[in-house]
Amino acid sequence: MARSRRVKREREAVALGLLFAHLEVKLTRISPRGDGDDDGDAGALKSVRDQVAEWLGIDDGDRARLRFVYGEPERGEWSVRVEARLVGRARP
Repeated sequence: MARSRRVKREREAVALGLLFAHLEVKLTRISPRGDGDDDGDAGALKSVRDQVAEWLGIDDGDRARLRFVYGEPERGEWSVRVEARLVGRARP
């Protein structure tokens, strides 16, 4: 019973913290040639960005809670690496 209450409190604290979290999401394009500049990544990865924001439940234009950055293009099979990290509390 005590463990159940502790787990419930911990989950509520994490949910509240995430509600006001400021996240940074790094998108890295991976392609067979692995070359190219990263100038076009914002446009090329727009659909990925939109889906990540939707999955997180955050408007992709909400700069107070969500910021997208782009990694250097890499060589490999066609894919996109998505990395997210908590960078602080969102500004109200």
